[in-house]
Amino acid sequence: MQRIRALFAEYFTPISAATVGIVVAILIVCILLWEVPWLRPYLAAFGAGAAAFLGPLSGIISPEARTKWLASILIAGLIAVFTWLAAADLDARLDASETRNASYLRAFEKVLKESNGEAQDSVLMAAGGVCRHLYREKQPQAVLDLALLILSVRPNNGHGLYFAAEAHRDMRDAGGAIGRLQNYIAQTGHEPDAFVGDAAACYARANGFCAERTGWALHLMANHFVNDAASLAGDARQQLLWDAFKQEKRNVELVKWDRKEEKDELADLGQPFRLQGTVRSSCEILRIVERELAALGQDVSDIRRERLRLLAKSCRTLATTRAR
Repeated sequence: MQRIRALFAEYFTPISAATVGIVVAILIVCILLWEVPWLRPYLAAFGAGAAAFLGPLSGIISPEARTKWLASILIAGLIAVFTWLAAADLDARLDASETRNASYLRAFEKVLKESNGEAQDSVLMAAGGVCRHLYREKQPQAVLDLALLILSVRPNNGHGLYFAAEAHRDMRDAGGAIGRLQNYIAQTGHEPDAFVGDAAACYARANGFCAERTGWALHLMANHFVNDAASLAGDARQQLLWDAFKQEKRNVELVKWDRKEEKDELADLGQPFRLQGTVRSSCEILRIVERELAALGQDVSDIRRERLRLLAKSCRTLATTRAR
């Protein structure tokens, strides 16, 4: 312990402490100002140069090494200059790349808008498949960019609305996701295809609508209502729980895929979604809604009847855990 104290007293001088403090302060300032794009090359250069100079500062000003100050300053200056050049070049390259990408997107958008109906339909079908690929590759920003391009050509296209919602979900933007899902659901009233066919049918259609995608949008909305209801009380809580029931009932009743393809002999009358990641199953949503509304003194006989009618085989019992 005495040895440690002696070393601390010898090396941790006011000058060394001040050096550490200055370096930390510079780092904090650089981090705070890094969000200003045009300042980044200067911040990188200043930070690198200051760090190179302040590191040996305590030794430079000692009597034994005072003659080395000029060389240290020169080295720090060179580090700062070359860091600035590298950062400025990289920043310029990134700006040029973003400009080119934006130009390509605008040009493609213009070509797509000016193409005839059949050619445009073919491109939109292909774009839906590309969105699916990018989504599976976990590239939400690329998915959103392409979805917005689709929507710039056809504002109510199912591919664009659906994948924009999924991209927002992956980027933890709940508000953006809900807005797109609501737009998709609202548009289903004008799209007969929205109530026919499984997911494969969606990708074979330029409009991007099918029953399975519609059911999934309703299912996500029901999940959202259940989540939000957990943080509310009174009438607002009741309303969201009833909204969740209505959306999930519509989903389960919707014929989304061919029953002949199912090999489960205990298949329910309805067509529910199973648990997928953080998205609850159809059964769990109906159970939670029934239990929570009953706890609020609501008559849940209709909910229980519909749950047992549609999911008689797989969802007979009531959940015992509270909503998350």
